[in-house]
Amino acid sequence: MRCRCAAWKPCCLSLKMSTPDIHSTVSLYNARKLAVPLAVSLALFMLALGICPWIGPTRLDVHEALFGSDGNNDRQILMSARLPRIALAVVTGAGLALAGVAFQAMLRNPLAEPYTLGLASGASLGAALAIKFGVETTVIGALGAKFGVAPLPVAAFAGCLLSVALVYWIAHARGQLPAATLILAGVIVSFFLSAVMLFLWYWRTDFVDSHEIMRWTMGSLAVTDFKPVWRAAGFFVAGSLLLLAQARPLNLLATGEALAHSRGVNVRRLKQMVFLGASLVTSAVVAVSGPIGFIGIIVPHATRLLFGADHRVLMPCSALLGGAFLVVCDTLCRTIMPPLELPVGVLTALLGGPFFIGLLRRETRQG
Repeated sequence: MRCRCAAWKPCCLSLKMSTPDIHSTVSLYNARKLAVPLAVSLALFMLALGICPWIGPTRLDVHEALFGSDGNNDRQILMSARLPRIALAVVTGAGLALAGVAFQAMLRNPLAEPYTLGLASGASLGAALAIKFGVETTVIGALGAKFGVAPLPVAAFAGCLLSVALVYWIAHARGQLPAATLILAGVIVSFFLSAVMLFLWYWRTDFVDSHEIMRWTMGSLAVTDFKPVWRAAGFFVAGSLLLLAQARPLNLLATGEALAHSRGVNVRRLKQMVFLGASLVTSAVVAVSGPIGFIGIIVPHATRLLFGADHRVLMPCSALLGGAFLVVCDTLCRTIMPPLELPVGVLTALLGGPFFIGLLRRETRQG
């Protein structure tokens, strides 16, 4: 086919291209569109993992820490004090960021995240009940120790799932799951469960139990082995895979429920899958690290500004950057006020509060 253009233009190339060539060009563009953000996020993630283990109040010798004997002090600090909590920070940060993306996409509300939907309060109440009634010293605790299952994370996991079921039951009506009702139900459940937990806190609680409940409610990554990571890994992987599989339908849902339905998306089933996956991920990580707020708001919005709103990119990149972000926050908490250690939930709240207010102000102005 001969082009009638006076000079060569890109349209000439498009006229000469066959259909397979066009499809290959589009596929190459889509692959590059997905690969570049993932490569950048992975590079930042690996940078955080490579630098943060060596930062702390005690300076480590790299050679002794990596290749020294098991009794070497530097190696013990690295393997028992820093790497386990970095691994837990990766799982927790990735899980909360991924759940935040999923909730915001499902509800089409930028302020939705696990902390604002009542899940964190449910986990805190479950842990507070276990501490208050000394579950670890009962027969249940003995059975859990026998099978290698700590009762405190199990209680927190059960409390989180209970709050999820309660929020879903309040918001679900006539086969529908309205976004505004779900957020309002989450806020109500969060306040109610927080009030119950405070009641337990002040109801004949001794100093040790009070300190333990307070430490749990502020969120902490202070672990000395990899067992908490393995406890969370199963539910974390299952929930993450379930959420990542919904990336393409969530792109259609962002255009509106009616349009998504017209394009073959089962909106009701999609919401149920997203709610289930995000709840599994959140329950798993909160059960071992406590409620760490605002990760699900800060990281998804920062990632959206960097790489756009395509959930095929946004979800895996948010998981990587969420893990890196919490690793950096935990490193700062270990080094800001030595020898004291600031709970990581306090730092994320100090960072997330102003971010949340700014986001709310922007939404108000746009509205």
